[in-house]
Amino acid sequence: ALEKYLAGFELLTFADVDGFMENVRVNSYDLFIIDINLPKKNGLDVINEIKDYPHLSNAIFVILTAESSAKYKEIAKQLSIKAYIKKPFSSNIKGIVEKIAKRASNENIDS
Repeated sequence: ALEKYLAGFELLTFADVDGFMENVRVNSYDLFIIDINLPKKNGLDVINEIKDYPHLSNAIFVILTAESSAKYKEIAKQLSIKAYIKKPFSSNIKGIVEKIAKRASNENIDS
């Protein structure tokens, strides 16, 4: 479903956490959109595990989830998540992702 809202972006989706974790160990990406409720593993735990990989040091992380618990939002804040998007999301998700990417590229230029 996300593909329809993010036309123009190159997207990779994974059927399971294991395939995702294998992939990110060796590949670099600019932006991750991860759900909290994943089979086998919590998405926040996944982010915590991969955010310090040296080849992902400039990656941006976004949560897309049905969870609205203050506990999850606080953990996301501690992990420096750039956006916490609640499901069901609207077609405005593309605008949100574009803003995050633009802000990140400006931050990189200024630093």
